[in-house]
Amino acid sequence: MKKLLLIILIASIYSCEPRINNDAETFEKVFSTSDFDIEIQNWGCFGGSKNYFTVKKKNNEYLLKSNKTGKSHLITKVKMDSLKNC
Repeated sequence: MKKLLLIILIASIYSCEPRINNDAETFEKVFSTSDFDIEIQNWGCFGGSKNYFTVKKKNNEYLLKSNKTGKSHLITKVKMDSLKNC
Protein backbone atom coordinates (compact mmCIF):
# COMPACT_ATOMS: atom_id res chain seq x y z
CA MET A 1 0.00 0.00 0.00
CA LYS A 2 2.85 2.39 0.83
CA LYS A 3 4.47 1.67 -2.54
CA LEU A 4 1.22 2.43 -4.35
CA LEU A 5 0.86 5.76 -2.55
CA LEU A 6 4.48 6.61 -3.34
CA ILE A 7 3.94 5.83 -7.04
CA ILE A 8 0.79 7.96 -7.11
CA LEU A 9 2.62 10.83 -5.38
CA ILE A 10 5.53 10.69 -7.84
CA ALA A 11 3.16 10.49 -10.82
CA SER A 12 1.16 13.50 -9.60
CA ILE A 13 4.32 15.57 -9.07
CA TYR A 14 5.59 14.65 -12.55
CA SER A 15 2.25 15.45 -14.19
CA CYS A 16 2.29 18.97 -12.73
CA GLU A 17 5.56 19.86 -14.48
CA PRO A 18 5.16 21.77 -17.75
CA ARG A 19 6.04 19.73 -20.83
CA ILE A 20 7.15 22.82 -22.77
CA ASN A 21 8.87 25.72 -21.08
CA ASN A 22 7.58 29.17 -21.95
CA ASP A 23 10.95 30.85 -22.32
CA ALA A 24 13.11 32.46 -25.01
CA GLU A 25 15.34 29.39 -25.42
CA THR A 26 12.38 27.11 -26.19
CA PHE A 27 10.91 29.64 -28.64
CA GLU A 28 14.23 29.82 -30.48
CA LYS A 29 14.35 26.02 -30.76
CA VAL A 30 10.79 25.82 -32.10
CA PHE A 31 11.10 28.72 -34.53
CA SER A 32 14.44 27.48 -35.85
CA THR A 33 12.89 24.22 -37.10
CA SER A 34 11.62 24.02 -40.68
CA ASP A 35 8.05 23.16 -39.69
CA PHE A 36 5.97 23.11 -36.51
CA ASP A 37 2.36 23.28 -35.30
CA ILE A 38 0.67 26.09 -33.37
CA GLU A 39 -2.53 25.95 -31.34
CA ILE A 40 -4.32 29.26 -30.81
CA GLN A 41 -7.07 29.43 -28.21
CA ASN A 42 -9.68 32.21 -28.13
CA TRP A 43 -11.84 32.40 -25.01
CA GLY A 44 -14.51 34.95 -24.20
CA CYS A 45 -17.54 35.42 -21.99
CA PHE A 46 -19.79 33.16 -24.06
CA GLY A 47 -17.42 30.37 -25.03
CA GLY A 48 -14.27 29.83 -26.96
CA SER A 49 -12.53 27.99 -29.73
CA LYS A 50 -9.24 26.38 -30.66
CA ASN A 51 -7.54 26.72 -34.02
CA TYR A 52 -4.62 24.63 -35.19
CA PHE A 53 -2.07 25.77 -37.76
CA THR A 54 0.89 24.16 -39.48
CA VAL A 55 3.84 26.48 -40.05
CA LYS A 56 6.54 25.78 -42.65
CA LYS A 57 9.61 27.95 -43.06
CA LYS A 58 10.28 29.15 -46.63
CA ASN A 59 13.42 31.31 -47.00
CA ASN A 60 12.68 34.47 -44.97
CA GLU A 61 8.92 33.84 -44.76
CA TYR A 62 6.62 31.34 -43.14
CA LEU A 63 3.74 29.49 -44.79
CA LEU A 64 0.85 29.34 -42.33
CA LYS A 65 -1.81 26.71 -43.11
CA SER A 66 -5.06 26.34 -41.17
CA ASN A 67 -5.82 22.73 -40.30
CA LYS A 68 -9.53 23.62 -40.07
CA THR A 69 -10.04 25.32 -43.45
CA GLY A 70 -6.99 24.12 -45.37
CA LYS A 71 -6.25 27.68 -46.51
CA SER A 72 -2.73 29.04 -46.30
CA HIS A 73 -0.85 32.30 -46.74
CA LEU A 74 2.65 33.65 -46.28
CA ILE A 75 3.69 35.46 -43.11
CA THR A 76 6.81 37.62 -43.03
CA LYS A 77 9.66 36.85 -40.67
CA VAL A 78 9.07 40.17 -38.89
CA LYS A 79 5.50 39.17 -37.98
CA MET A 80 6.60 35.73 -36.79
CA ASP A 81 9.32 37.33 -34.68
CA SER A 82 6.71 39.54 -33.06
CA LEU A 83 4.80 36.36 -32.13
CA LYS A 84 7.89 35.06 -30.33
CA ASN A 85 8.07 38.25 -28.26
CA CYS A 86 4.49 38.07 -26.94
